[in-house]
Amino acid sequence: MRSASEAGEEADAAADTPDSTYLTADPSEEEEHAVTAEAAHMPSVRKHMAAYIVFDGTCGADPRTASLGEVADALCGIIEVEGPILARRAYDIYLHGCGIRRLGAELKRTLNKALTSAIRQRRVISEKHDSTSGLIHSTVRLASTPAINLRFRGPRTLEEIPPGELCEAAALILKDMNVDYGSDEHLRSVLECFDLKRLTAQTSAVLLRALKRQQQPEVPTLFDQREATSKF
Repeated sequence: MRSASEAGEEADAAADTPDSTYLTADPSEEEEHAVTAEAAHMPSVRKHMAAYIVFDGTCGADPRTASLGEVADALCGIIEVEGPILARRAYDIYLHGCGIRRLGAELKRTLNKALTSAIRQRRVISEKHDSTSGLIHSTVRLASTPAINLRFRGPRTLEEIPPGELCEAAALILKDMNVDYGSDEHLRSVLECFDLKRLTAQTSAVLLRALKRQQQPEVPTLFDQREATSKF
């Protein structure tokens, strides 16, 4: 039989132990649970995604000394492997392969001329995302390839993923989730498809610009409000 003093010590110990009812959840744990819940919808989307094949071949001659045709061939080689690809990424891959770290104004003109030549020869198709963006910001692909190829992110940043891919993932998510088009939950799920998690003002703006191309007519008010509050 316990003494009165032992019972008192156990009572004091119990009083010092926090009641689990009042414990505050770790915000990071709550965020992890939220991501896990969104990820539950990902398998059905991921089954439509292909592996991203990275260009690892020889980039070609130095664009500062090569002929326009040689530069065009080099760009087409990159586009053949990674297309559809943003032209800027194709330029960067070419330059880095030649040991050039910076895309200056003169190099940009040379690459634009070479890519324009390939487009005029119908070797490459370029899709501009709006009327104000230049060739460097367009999505390019070989003429014999599909306009959209939904793939895992690979080494690409969010800004390097063609808008068509982002829209395709967004559309597939809507089939599985009861969410508003362009809502935070929708955008987070799109990020999760590409192994990205943080929805910031910058990532939100990138996604909203892409999704605007396929805006659903039944929810224009919500989308317009979100776009207006995003800083481009």
